[in-house]
Amino acid sequence: MKKVLLVLFAALLGLAACSKAPERQSQKLLKHVVLFDFKDDLSDEQVKEIETAFANMPAQIEEIKTFEWGTDVQTEKTTTHPFTHCFVFGFESEEDLKAYVVHPAHKKVGEMVKDKLKAASFVDYWEK
Repeated sequence: MKKVLLVLFAALLGLAACSKAPERQSQKLLKHVVLFDFKDDLSDEQVKEIETAFANMPAQIEEIKTFEWGTDVQTEKTTTHPFTHCFVFGFESEEDLKAYVVHPAHKKVGEMVKDKLKAASFVDYWEK
């Protein structure tokens, strides 16, 4: 009986230790997805400048809680437009997303890209 109690006590201690692990943010984020296909005549330097401008926005806009980006690796060929770049921002509220949209840093990046795109698409959704 003592052995069983010791095992149960050890198991409970293990559960208590696990519960002290850092918790993942319980609030779901509002994701803002930006897809771009740049014009063919853009130089690599111009594309890099735009990538850098996007990557710098989280430091300039406090409402941005998460940010990631990447380029299409074409793992599956489709008949839809082949976007080359994807930028994903995370916000805690619709108000934060609205603040981002009108923020001067975002408007500056928008001006930078507007004449350089073949196509663009945007999707906003709440994480599930």
